[in-house]
Amino acid sequence: MKSVFLSVIITLFVFAGSATAAEIKDSMSGDDIEKLLADAGFGGRIIADRDTGAPVAMGTAGDLNFVVRAMDCGGDPLACRRLLFFANFDLNRPVNAGDFRVVNNFNEAHFDGRA
Repeated sequence: MKSVFLSVIITLFVFAGSATAAEIKDSMSGDDIEKLLADAGFGGRIIADRDTGAPVAMGTAGDLNFVVRAMDCGGDPLACRRLLFFANFDLNRPVNAGDFRVVNNFNEAHFDGRA
């Protein structure tokens, strides 16, 4: 499961990083996000956040379901400057104190990623 998650992140960075200077954007619309995920092979669908109207992408990578929330949005058409990627995992067992220690240690050591 961990390797699938890392593959998703790496692929998103590769596709986003492989753009030429003329294609680099400082914001993305829901359509842009949907195309990025489709081009990366993740498919998914875009919905609008109930409270803000910001795009929310829901996709899959193997057995992993993930969500990409667009944030810092504005303009017409709506375009967003930040994307937040997250996924939930089923451990197939009850969560224990050791799991919380692992998550807290990860969060303390990683500014960009949160568990």
